[in-house]
Amino acid sequence: FDVDVPRDLQASEANRYYPIADIVWRGDAPGDRHEQVASLFQAAGERASSSFQGPNDVVVQVQLVRFHGVTEKTRLSVGGTYNMVFLLQVVDARTGAVLEPARQVVANLEAPGGARGRALIEAGQTERVRVVDHLTSVLMSELGANPGV
Repeated sequence: FDVDVPRDLQASEANRYYPIADIVWRGDAPGDRHEQVASLFQAAGERASSSFQGPNDVVVQVQLVRFHGVTEKTRLSVGGTYNMVFLLQVVDARTGAVLEPARQVVANLEAPGGARGRALIEAGQTERVRVVDHLTSVLMSELGANPGV
């Protein structure tokens, strides 16, 4: 998996119901949000790739378009939706030939708020766990059992 989170995507730390930004993520301590979001996709890609079998060695290329998680304010009250949008392309690892052209994938995930959100966290379903699980499932579905065939 080759994950690209372009540096020109704007990250926001604003604690509003809906910050205007390309990247909103609170599932990790404050830090480089671009790197943190890339690590979510990388972890999901590594998990998903264990299910792939095919005649070609491939590189799955992911380029982030938008990653809009929920802020503290939203998570503690009404909840919302993780809106994750990325481009997905599959290329031959040896030749670089495009096996599956880039296509946009929208991977939305409910983000329960209030008591329901807190109950998930207490059960070990942190934001990071839920997002990586969801992205793993989305990647497996988008790529099928045999990417590059």
